[in-house]
Amino acid sequence: MPVSMRLDPESGAVKTYHREMGLQGEEFNSGAYFRLAEGRLCFGGPGGFNVFDPARLTENQRAPHLALTRVDVLGVPLPSQTPYWLLPRLALDYHASIISLDFGTLDFTSPKRNRLATAWPG
Repeated sequence: MPVSMRLDPESGAVKTYHREMGLQGEEFNSGAYFRLAEGRLCFGGPGGFNVFDPARLTENQRAPHLALTRVDVLGVPLPSQTPYWLLPRLALDYHASIISLDFGTLDFTSPKRNRLATAWPG
């Protein structure tokens, strides 16, 4: 039951491909592979087969857009006539000692695989 993965030998990075990316399924059958004369590869599994040219695989280098979807100050939603994602800035006074920010990623190719990371200065 091999899965579809790509190894970059220079960096050691591994990329896993999934059904949402156009694969026939999440698993492939051992021995169900073939290399065509022009270099394309064929892999088969329980849901069919995939044919692709490994030289033409590309990665999306653009990070998904983020949208600020909710702002709470001391557990209470911050009132705003404008949707939070359209605000150029948030004006908070010194009482706002605890804030919660909710974000959403605007990449719908494979939403359950979107990941966010934080980087704090310092």
